[in-house]
Amino acid sequence: MLEPWVHVMSPLHGSAIDGKKLVVLTGPSGVELEHLAEYMASSSKSKVRVLKYENYLEEVSGGIGGIIGVLVNALQPRHDQFSKFFEAAEHLVEDAKNTNADVIALVAHSYYYRSHHLIPNPGLERILRLWRPRALVVAIDDYYHGLDRIARRVEEKKTPPLSDILDPNDYLTWRALTIFHSLVLGRLFNSQVIVLALKHRRLNVRRLSRLLFDDAPMKTFYLSHHITIPRKEASAEGIPLREHWLVREIEDLKTELLQSCKNLILYEPTAIDELIPGDDFPISRIVDQDNRWPHYDTPDYASFNYPLDIEEDILGKLTSLKLNKEYAEYLANRIKAQIPPRDLKMIEQSQGVIAYKPVYEGKTSEGMSAEIPFAVANDKTVIIYGAKEKGINELGLFKQSLSIVYEDVDHLKTALGC
Repeated sequence: MLEPWVHVMSPLHGSAIDGKKLVVLTGPSGVELEHLAEYMASSSKSKVRVLKYENYLEEVSGGIGGIIGVLVNALQPRHDQFSKFFEAAEHLVEDAKNTNADVIALVAHSYYYRSHHLIPNPGLERILRLWRPRALVVAIDDYYHGLDRIARRVEEKKTPPLSDILDPNDYLTWRALTIFHSLVLGRLFNSQVIVLALKHRRLNVRRLSRLLFDDAPMKTFYLSHHITIPRKEASAEGIPLREHWLVREIEDLKTELLQSCKNLILYEPTAIDELIPGDDFPISRIVDQDNRWPHYDTPDYASFNYPLDIEEDILGKLTSLKLNKEYAEYLANRIKAQIPPRDLKMIEQSQGVIAYKPVYEGKTSEGMSAEIPFAVANDKTVIIYGAKEKGINELGLFKQSLSIVYEDVDHLKTALGC
């Protein structure tokens, strides 16, 4: 039997104002930041207050229409182009000082989209200069669900109509900029940055809340596994992806580990799944629960509509574009380019990696072949699970891993200290 050798994650640190800790939740529009923050606050044992920066910006600028004016003004080189951003930031910090909460969960976009521009939020940096956060959580979701929520809000007149095109490529840029801007802020203010996809299981989100808000001891692992091969096999067999035996096995493993290991956070690469090929087309025209990697036990802080017709439900409502082959190829390339840095970031924020069946019927995974060396190079614990020793030894890539766990899930749970 293996001895437990994975230790809990150390508490995070940040400066406090009047003893209050600050956790920032940011992301592009369409990720239901405020709902996520409220859900995480309700999962905490501490007294958490959620403060939304945009409410303060609306207040100082005279309403939602005033915010649009502030954003347009930010594009003009005037002496007061950022004054409202700063004023809103100072009002928020003052309110935070006067609340009796232990933790402030600050909801704030780091970028806004207007007039074909992505406009950085100078108010967020002002707040962080006054109050260093313990962590920045970057909430992300699949581009199609993010844009679907934006389109529905426009239709329901809950947000002003867009005066310009917001297409999937713009949204991917917005999401990537938000992540990288958060990494810059994290480096500037010595704060951890955590990328959190909305489709992570509720136990993961609740436990992350306990780690950030309550300093609860947690172990954080990234589950690395094959994605492309089972997807191709399911398509060839004409079955829903969720019914492929390997997909079921992976999802069952997640369930067992999270239920058995009470202080485990398991980051899931398939919580974002956008590179869904179509029949003789670069991406699928329709995203549904048959061709997307399944996500189970997801918190109810956001809606995930299925099926979605990319041309009709996304492009048709937010742009004048058509989903022709050239556009689809460009979009597929943009999606593919964002996968490695996002997944490697999730490894960076983890203590280690569980590599599940790295050799599948004699085949290796392009993603896993990058993820394992990255983890080893960054001194992460690497556990190989569900693989034969012979196959591993033939794959020199994995020889530096710190432990190998074979077929027994009880051995894996012991190694994780469950």
